[in-house]
Amino acid sequence: MIQEFIRFLETEKRAASLTVKSYAADLREFETFVKESTEERTINSVNRSILRTYTIHLSKSKLSPRSINRKLSAIRAYFRFLEQRRQIKINP
Repeated sequence: MIQEFIRFLETEKRAASLTVKSYAADLREFETFVKESTEERTINSVNRSILRTYTIHLSKSKLSPRSINRKLSAIRAYFRFLEQRRQIKINP
């Protein structure tokens, strides 16, 4: 689904290529985090608690607040996309 979202950004949203690259990397990083930190290991297992844990994980890293906000923005946009496509029932 991440690849579909990336195509959506490129074709329908006509996002800048740097934005598309950054979002793709951010979402793959988040996907890895979900797979390593949840038993279900799928995007459907993501809830507010996992998002909070991920936010804490990011804040403990040496990333700038701007980078953290971009990563969270990518996740929000991705979940809106999934919700609109009816791939998830609840947008965390």
